[in-house]
Amino acid sequence: MVGALIIGTLHLNAGNTDFGMEYTTEMQTDFRKKVNWVNLLRTDFTYSPVRNISFAMATVSISETTADGLMDGRLTFSNIEEDSIGSCCDRAGMEKRCFCTFHRCQKSE
Repeated sequence: MVGALIIGTLHLNAGNTDFGMEYTTEMQTDFRKKVNWVNLLRTDFTYSPVRNISFAMATVSISETTADGLMDGRLTFSNIEEDSIGSCCDRAGMEKRCFCTFHRCQKSE
């Protein structure tokens, strides 16, 4: 089995908002009858309304042309060998950062 892998990345930053997108596509063939084309799309969005708080959300979507994998065993060369998934939430949440400064006390002589 032979496969070809293509990866593309897009990242946009506008002030307190970040948007990222990653696209991975993979073509697989066994040089006989079977061909499979697998696509993975991941989006990331982060919004920081104030300095120490940010809200984040990410989605993932997988699409393939053949429901069956090309190999029946566990030895596969695919990075994204998975069933087709429509857009689903991968991560959603809020993050609060705490900035702490540690001072070293020195003795006076």
